[in-house]
Amino acid sequence: MSKPAVSVIIPVYNHADYLDECIGSVLAQGIDDLELIVINDGSTDPSETLLRTWQNRYAGINVIHKQNEGVSVARNLGLELATGEFIQFLDADDILAPGKLAFQVQEMNENPHFDLVYGPSLLFRDKQQVLGPGFSVSALEGRSNRKEILRHLVRYIPFQIGVALVRRSAISDTRFDPQLKASEDWKFMLQLGLKGLYFHECSAACPALMHRLGGDKKVQRSYFEAEMNVRAFIKAENSIPDELKRLSEKQRRWYSLKEYRQQRKILPFTKNLLGYLFSLPLKTRAEWKMLFGEVLFPEWYQRWKQKSTLS
Repeated sequence: MSKPAVSVIIPVYNHADYLDECIGSVLAQGIDDLELIVINDGSTDPSETLLRTWQNRYAGINVIHKQNEGVSVARNLGLELATGEFIQFLDADDILAPGKLAFQVQEMNENPHFDLVYGPSLLFRDKQQVLGPGFSVSALEGRSNRKEILRHLVRYIPFQIGVALVRRSAISDTRFDPQLKASEDWKFMLQLGLKGLYFHECSAACPALMHRLGGDKKVQRSYFEAEMNVRAFIKAENSIPDELKRLSEKQRRWYSLKEYRQQRKILPFTKNLLGYLFSLPLKTRAEWKMLFGEVLFPEWYQRWKQKSTLS
């Protein structure tokens, strides 16, 4: 029996409301040699019942039911089971855009030096409420220079993980950090970047992914702690140049300032503000504008922007 071209890995934890849309978007891709691996990570909602229904309707769906251990462990189990040449990660509350896999598989087959391809995304709350384009960094496009890829990855993950298609051979033994409840995809991409993989942004006019906002509030509350964990990984990684570590540290302090201000934690906010100003001085007008407009006086800054737009 020949190996499938694509293995789609979907971790599920209490996503019953979104499963039909998510799985339906995968099966509608029109790829015959597709392997769908769904890891039910101890869901307590009707997810298990829905998955058994899908499994009865489509024999090609491999559903694994396990105790809850987090999204990283679920994805890692999916990687162990996957046999496809290419890996597609997909969150259970997101939707693959029509034709996404066929287009990206063709890109990979025509360019065997590509290790990872990705495309644009759209943000939405439901199909009737599209909020706009997701974030993506075209500066990664065509980068084979390890340092240039890392220059972007040490700041933040440049795209939602579902927009990407990755060669399984390029992933090799790289795995998601089971200690992280959020930002695990960012650290995973950092590890791929450290290996010097070739990233390519597809120039497709249509989006690769519909990314749902607000689908997992529990994970959203873990972002700050997880980001600090990834920043610590960057700081401790000997193979990352000091120049890029300083860039990551600036982003860490910036994110900390915004978080501490929102939580009204005065002492941590003051400590980080002083550290930002003295150890990582602001050098450009844009940086000063971000400090005063987004951290220190965001309400005033938004009112000023609105008045400026109206005038």
